[in-house]
Amino acid sequence: MACQDSNRNCSPQGIRKARLDQSFISSSGGKLFQRGKEEKTFHERAIERGKFWEYQVAENLSDIVFNDVFPALLTAIKEHDREAPDVMSDAYLADLGIMP
Repeated sequence: MACQDSNRNCSPQGIRKARLDQSFISSSGGKLFQRGKEEKTFHERAIERGKFWEYQVAENLSDIVFNDVFPALLTAIKEHDREAPDVMSDAYLADLGIMP
């Protein structure tokens, strides 16, 4: 693999990556990039699946933070901070650096 093109990374790592990319593409026979019966390539299906899981993780993380972590944090502050007000205000939480 000649490395005379100024746009290529001619370092040993760059050449190794180019060879790995080339062997990956040639070993798949290009099938990963061709549309199948579903009219979507493997990569298009993988991107869709990735977006689905990204949405699921974000939704689950939001539930955990707002339903478990944040209430537990407020309870711990009330129990351990002698100067904490009975009703937590946004200003008090901002002073603690919890809210903007």
